[in-house]
Amino acid sequence: MTVSKSNLTNTTKSRRAPRAEQELNGIVLRAYPYGDSNLILKVLTQSRGKVSLAAKSARSSKKRFQGGFDIFDTGSFRVRIGGGEILGEVTEYIPEKNFASLRESLLRIVVGSFLTECFEMILAEDSTDDPHAFNTLLLALEAVSHSNQVKEALKAAFLALGSLLAHEGILPTDALVPTFKNLKYLCQIIENQTHRKIASKEEVFKLLIPEVQVGESSIS
Repeated sequence: MTVSKSNLTNTTKSRRAPRAEQELNGIVLRAYPYGDSNLILKVLTQSRGKVSLAAKSARSSKKRFQGGFDIFDTGSFRVRIGGGEILGEVTEYIPEKNFASLRESLLRIVVGSFLTECFEMILAEDSTDDPHAFNTLLLALEAVSHSNQVKEALKAAFLALGSLLAHEGILPTDALVPTFKNLKYLCQIIENQTHRKIASKEEVFKLLIPEVQVGESSIS
C-alpha cells in the first residue's frame, strides 16, 4: 500500500497532541503591538520569572481580555504553551489587581513605570521558578501606590531594586543606604549590565530636583 505525502502529513497532524495549557500569576511589565490587533506582553510571573506572551486580538477586542492589558496589571494568565521566544498564547486572563491608584498621580506613574522597566531589563526570559522577583515587585508597587511624597515612593523603588540586584548576584549586597547618589549608582549598574538605557530614568531624576536644591541627599 502506498501512502501519499499529503495523507502522511494529515495523519501526523491528527496524531499531534494538543499544546498544554498552564496557569500563571503575573504582573504586566510591558505591552507592545504585534501585527494589526495583537499584543506581546512581558509578564513577571510567580512561578517562571519573566516570560513573553502573545495576546491575540487584544487590541481589537477589549471584551476578550476584560478591558485589555497595561503595565501594572496583575492577575491570572491561562497560557497555551508554544515554543521559541514567545512562551505561549494567552487564552484567558482573570484580573486581580490593576493598581488603579498608581495611575492617579504623576509621581506614582513615573516611579511605578521606572520600577517595571528596570525589572524587565534585569531579568532574563523564563529562567527561574524562584518567586523572589515577583514578590519583591508586588510589594514595591503596593508601597508606591500608597505614596504621596517623592522620597517615600523612591525609597520603595530603591529597596526593591537593591534587593533584586543582590538576589540576581549583580550587586554584592542589598544593604546600600537609600540616597539620591546611590539611586543613580543602581541605575548605572543596571545600564552597564544590560547595555541598555533606562528610558524612564530622566523623569525620575526630575522628581529629585526640588529635594536636591534644598540640600537633601537621603531618600529615607
